[in-house]
Amino acid sequence: MRLGDLSLSENLFFLGHDPFTGKPRVRQDILDIGLAGAALADLVLDERVALDNGVVVLRNRYATGDPLTDRVLTMIAREAGRHGGNGLVIVAKLAVEWGVRPAGLGKAVWARL
Repeated sequence: MRLGDLSLSENLFFLGHDPFTGKPRVRQDILDIGLAGAALADLVLDERVALDNGVVVLRNRYATGDPLTDRVLTMIAREAGRHGGNGLVIVAKLAVEWGVRPAGLGKAVWARL
């Protein structure tokens, strides 16, 4: 999805950082999770992937020209056919570090890209 000339994840990146200092406006772990979700949303809205019972399913494997997007699409293609969800596998491969922590009645997954 494009908002102007930028994707949803690019817009979120700029909204999440001070335009003068470049410092994050929110905690880095929260921003990283938002960016990962926005990147996945971009792929869903561009009909590159779909979600089927919580599993990321590749719908269009053709290169986009964007290195990060193409890398994610390659990872999804590699994981196709495996049992269970592959969202955390993709997060683990893209992230510098990631983890899970209790949050309310459930859990929160965090990632630093």
